[in-house]
Parts: sequence; C-alpha cells; structure tokens
Amino acid sequence: LGYELGEHFSYHSQIEAYLQLLDALSDRAELIEYGKTYERRPLYLLLISAPQHLASKDSIKKNIQRLVDARKTDDATAKKIIELLPAVVWNSYNVHGNEASSSEAAMVVAYNLVAGQDSLVDTILQNEIIIIDPMVNPDGRERYVQWVNSKQTRFQSDPIADEHNEPWPRGRYNHYLFDLNRDWAWMTQIETQSRIKAFHEWMPVFHGDYHEMSPNESYYFAPPALPLNTNLDMTLVQKWMEIYGKGWAEEFDKRGWSYFTKEVFDLHYPGYGDSWPTLNGAVGVTFEQAGGGAGPVYKRADGALLTLRERIAHHWITSFSTLKTTLKFKNERLSDFYQFWKNAIAGADKEKYKAYVIPPQADAGRVWEMIFLLVQQGLEVYRSDRTLNISRVSGILDDKPSIKNFPSESYIIPLKQPQRRFLQSLIELQHSVKDSIFYDISAWSVPIAFNVDCYKSEIDVDVSAFKKITLSGKPEGKIIGGVSHYAYIINWSNLNAAKAVTELLNKNYKLSFASEQFRISGMDFERGSIVVFVGKNADKNVLEDVTLIAKKTGVDITATPTGWAEKGADLGSSKFINLSKPKILLVSDDPVSPIQFGSLWFMLDREYPLDYTTVSAERFDHIQLSGYTTIILPESYGNYASFIGKDGQQKLKDWINAGGTLIAMGKGAAFAGKNQSGLTELLMNNEKKTEDKSDREKQDERELKQRIKYMARREREQFEQSNSFPGTILKIKIDTSHPLGYGYDDSPLYVMKASDESFVLTQRGYNVGLFTKEAMVGGYANAAMINRIADTAYLLDEPLGQGHVIAFSDDPNFRWFWKGTSRLMLNALFFVR
Repeated sequence: LGYELGEHFSYHSQIEAYLQLLDALSDRAELIEYGKTYERRPLYLLLISAPQHLASKDSIKKNIQRLVDARKTDDATAKKIIELLPAVVWNSYNVHGNEASSSEAAMVVAYNLVAGQDSLVDTILQNEIIIIDPMVNPDGRERYVQWVNSKQTRFQSDPIADEHNEPWPRGRYNHYLFDLNRDWAWMTQIETQSRIKAFHEWMPVFHGDYHEMSPNESYYFAPPALPLNTNLDMTLVQKWMEIYGKGWAEEFDKRGWSYFTKEVFDLHYPGYGDSWPTLNGAVGVTFEQAGGGAGPVYKRADGALLTLRERIAHHWITSFSTLKTTLKFKNERLSDFYQFWKNAIAGADKEKYKAYVIPPQADAGRVWEMIFLLVQQGLEVYRSDRTLNISRVSGILDDKPSIKNFPSESYIIPLKQPQRRFLQSLIELQHSVKDSIFYDISAWSVPIAFNVDCYKSEIDVDVSAFKKITLSGKPEGKIIGGVSHYAYIINWSNLNAAKAVTELLNKNYKLSFASEQFRISGMDFERGSIVVFVGKNADKNVLEDVTLIAKKTGVDITATPTGWAEKGADLGSSKFINLSKPKILLVSDDPVSPIQFGSLWFMLDREYPLDYTTVSAERFDHIQLSGYTTIILPESYGNYASFIGKDGQQKLKDWINAGGTLIAMGKGAAFAGKNQSGLTELLMNNEKKTEDKSDREKQDERELKQRIKYMARREREQFEQSNSFPGTILKIKIDTSHPLGYGYDDSPLYVMKASDESFVLTQRGYNVGLFTKEAMVGGYANAAMINRIADTAYLLDEPLGQGHVIAFSDDPNFRWFWKGTSRLMLNALFFVR
C-alpha cells in the first residue's frame, strides 16, 4: 500500500489492488468478482482457506446444500458430511460507506490469514473457509473517502472540523442513496441482488456485519437487544449468540477494551445484515465500533482521542475471535446448522397454515413483482394448472377460514420448504408487538406492501405436478383483439401500465387517459386507462411499438376497432384527456432526506425513466421554473424555508398558479402549508390550535400531561421514545374518483407510517387518502397515537390557481418495496395537471 494502515483511509482502487495481489501471490486466497455497483465498481469476495478446500469449493458448496435441504439428507448422511466439511464464515465490511474503518480491518484480517505461519492460523484454514466481502458499498465508501481525504492536511481532532462533518448526502448510502443494511429482504438494489445470489451458493454458518456508530460510544457485539423476530429458532439463536459473545468479550476483557451487548441493536426487522442471515441458517451478528463519520483522529466527549488504528484493531480482534470460536465448536456449529434446516421442514407440520395461495389478479404486474422477489430470495413457488378447491383458507389479515376456489394460474407457496422461517417472516404480519422501542420499522408483510391478495391455507396443497417458478418465468404481455386501425387501450389497473406509458411517452406518442370507467369491445377499463389513437400517431408504427412494449412490460394491451363505448363515455369524449409528458424538477441536497430523495431518484432514473432535473434547495431561488410541469419536495430533516427564501417562495406560488403541480412530502408538505410558506391552507395535524381540537383530543392531552408529571425518569424516556410511529402499517380510504386514486378499488389501501405527520382535513381541496378510526393494521402504535391520527389525511390535493399542491404525509415509495402505494406517486406525475 505504501503507508501504514490507519494513517488515512484507503481508496477503493488501493484495496482492490491489494486483494488482487493476495490472489496472485498466495494459494490460500482466491478473489471472486460477484457483481458491479451502479457506478460500475467491482464487488469482490476474497476466499481464504487451505489450498485443497479452495480447489474443491464446488463440491463443498454442494455438500452445504445437502445440509440445507433436509428433505434429501438423513441424519447419518449429514453426520458424515459434517465430519469432512469446513465451516464457512462470511464477514461483510463497510455496508455503510462512512463507517469506513471496517474495510481497513478487512485488509488486516486478509493479511494475517494469508501470511500467518503459526499453527492456529493453519488449523483455522484446515477447518474453515473464510469469505471476506471487503466493501459491501464501494460507491458510498468512495464518496466518503474522497471527502475526508480531501479535507486532511494534519489531522484535526476537533469534532467541529470539516473532516468529521461530511456534506449531503453523506457516504452512508449507495449510489441511489439506499441504505443497503435495510435492503436484504427486499433486494431493490443491484449490490443486494448480487450479494444474495452469492450468499445462496455458500450458505455460511456465520455472518458478521461490520459497522460503526457514534464516536462517543464504545463497541457493540451480540447478544442483540429485544425485540427478536418471532420466526427465529430462539433456542439456537440464544445458544450461539451466547457462545460467540463470550468469545468476543474474553478478547476485549484481556485487553481492557470497553464494550456493551443486549442494547440498541435488535434482531427484529428481516432486512438487516444480521437478521436476514440468521433467518437463513447462519449466526448473524452486527458489530458496531465507535467512530462512524469521524476522521482518523477524533476527540471524544471524554477528552480521549479515538484513532483510526484503534478502530481497525477492534474490528480485527472480533473478526479473528469469530474464527477461533468457530474452530472450537466447528462440528457442533455445523450440526446445529443442519438442525436449523431440518427443524424448518419438520416444523411446517406443526404450523396452522400449510401454504400461501395467490390467485390471478387485475394487477398482474404487481403480483409478478412479488413472486419474482420471493424466487430471488430462494423460496419455492409453484403455479397451478387447474382450479383448486381448498376447504379452509383465510385472508392474510384474518383467521376466519372458509371454502374457496382458486383458478388455474394461481401461485402456491408451500410452507414445507427449507426457508420456512424466512418465508413466514416475509409473508405473515405481526398484528401487535409488545416492545415499543425498535431500531427500525415494527411491521411488514410482502403481500400487504405489494397490495396483493394472499390467502393462508390450513390444508396441504400437493404441488408435485405444478410448475416451479424460476427467475426466467416473467409473464409477457400481449395484444388482445389483433390489429386495430382505431386505437389500443392500456388498463390502468396494472401497475406496469405506467412502464408501458413511460415507454410510449419517451417515443413521443400522443396519448389520452380516461377520467371515468368505461366498457368497450366487451371489456371494462378503469379510470386512468390509456388510449393510443392510431390516427393521432400516424407517423409511428403503432402495432409494432405496442406489441414490443406489451411483451417487455408484461402488460396486456387491448385493440379496439371502434370508439363506441358500451358503457361510459365514447373514446372521443372530453372525458378522455390528453396526457402530456411530465418534465420534473426534483429538489435535492440539504435539507432533503437522502433516503426519500433516493427512492424518487431511483424511480425516475431506472424504473420509470421520465425527464427530470435535480436542483439543490439552496439554488432554488435562482432558477427558472417555467419549463417544468412538476416540482417534487421530498421529506426533509430541516426547514425548507431556510434554503428557499421569500423570492423563491413567491416564484413557486406564481408557478403553481400558472398551472404547475407541486408534490410535497412530510416536512416538504409542511413547508407548503399555512404556517410556513403560506402557499396553501394546508395544516399539519400537530399544528392545530387548541380551539380547533375536538373534545376528545383536549381530554387526551390533559390526561397525558397529568401522567407525565408522575413518571419516573426511565419511564418518561421510554414513553417519549414510544410515542411515535416506528414504521407501523395503517390503512387508508382512497377516493378512487380523484386522479390520484385512479387504478385503485374501494378496498383499504395499506401504508407504511414512519412519521408522526398527517394533515388536518382540507375544505379548500380534496382529501384523497384518509386515516379512519380503525386505521391500525400491524406493528406498534399506542392508543393515543391511533386516536390522534383518526380522521386526518395521508394524501390531499389542494388546487391553487390553475395548478395543484399534492401533499403526502409519508413516502409512498418507502424503500422501494412498498409497491402498493407507489401508484399514488405515478398518478400525481401523470394525471394531476
């Protein structure tokens, strides 16, 4: 490297070159590229083991898979495999780019294992295969390292120094500003998709996820805090967290290093780098070293200097201690690994529900996206080729069994499969959670997130004759009705219709959308359905284009030879409105939430590639708005008014009055409201004056103030932490006649509530999405919070002159896996003008 580790942070190219050198010089090391980031940086795994293990890695992986599928391996065979099999230990470093000491530590681990000549290292290599992912998030790390190294001359330990205070969006996130340590379950990002594919090949017995936290903390390792995911094998989790935890504690104790366990970092949410591996057979552990975002030397609050060398040393010691503990308990660990998978299969017989069934639905695109995710995660999914009559099935949110017929082409997901525990964690909803303090969201369910009808069967469904779904099984769309010389229609009930429309708009097609339901050629179409008139697009090869787009997007497109409607307006009616291509201005930089900006950026850049421009909030006062149809203000951490001055606010108001659409979220919506910029009459629920509150609200506030007076300090701290929505599933009622509600039906729509914000009902505009008194669906929320949010709005539209202000209380694209509400954003982009 040409410098001592810990002198400064290493660039991606330097770490890459070092790993390539180890690969070239040692028969103990093999470097594998398993993917590339969005910025085209390679993603690497460094395999380290005895040469004979590396040479036979394919057969080792096959034997691991034999342990994973206990349906094909009996106990005697498993015992023979375990006696000869090396244990696979996988350590992942630097998933958050600005927690940068861990990639430096990864090089220390690699060096000591490749160059080490003592008997302990040799014994470890004879009994283990160590997989090092040195840099899970190269793009975020490089963004951080470029910043911190550019600010260094001599080290400045003062916490207010630039090198300890990186600018927006910070290095924590990947290229699209997604938190990769929240994405394991949802696989929205290319880094996660590549990693999980590799993980499925190896299925390690241990996974370490290396992080950093505040520079004023010490060091954290397992056992984890509560709550624990209820689908975990609690006996095995508690046993191995204790065994490994005592090993790390012993190493830290003899060096006099501080640490803590069983606090802060829970094992509840399935998208972490500890919980996901633990739900998939490994001992998954988070390691947190003090120093996240700090430069090489940082003065702590206690006056001590925290150095990069110290941070590297701590991560090196836990990494090596893990290998020693695995060596000591190798056969027992492998036996319990096999037992985990065996218990998963056997335990299916004891479960009330034996399978999940998903019938064909109007929104076939959303159903396929959900199925594709499950198959990517290694889960077994089948498609029926005949009608199924099942005598006892319940909806995903109830336990009221009934008889139901499921048509051919229904998807069946049997519970009796190796990944049963993980499957249950993704599908089933925890209706209530006792713990009120969560490190992340308190509830999730894939069918609810995707707004897909899913049923639980108490009866085993024989899938042996059905087709098993693979990643290449994506349904293709087709043209229904043959060639038309009049028009083609895309039903807006399919989420992927927006992808088809985006393709057409990018080809400069002239389109119209329906503002009312209609029936034509014997088929029913929803509001928002798109009409491609052949005559208006005479310069295009319409049939060829719509055929290719249908196939690519999976959307069926209907040919109609006539504009005569059997029900509703004819196609030439004014109820069919011209759809113009939006030109979008997306506000970025401080005070914008990087995560919410990232989900919008990802949507516009990759999923629905529309014309958009990003501009920092502080430059907003100095730009011309006239060329844009839509401006988006994402959620923010601060007040937009500090960045968009009076001139900018007036310019924004004039632009809306002239016909622009402002889409604002969370605190961005508050900025557009009555008490900040005054653009609209919008009022946040927490901004209500006492005289505007109901008698119930006033009574609740009086009782709460009285309770707080008598709370002990710890009780009060817990109350303050719990008196918010920590990622809770609520339901809203949607106005399907409003353009924002196009494509939805009258069923409740489930939203992820990850903020305390909602809107007082507007009289000036339209309350499109309403929280009702029975809003609670799953996760944690106390009664006062539910009472407070009842009869408020999640989504509203307030007209202003010729334009509109669309306000969301929360992110409808939450982490890009909450697909059920993403149509709301698409409707705002396409239909509200």
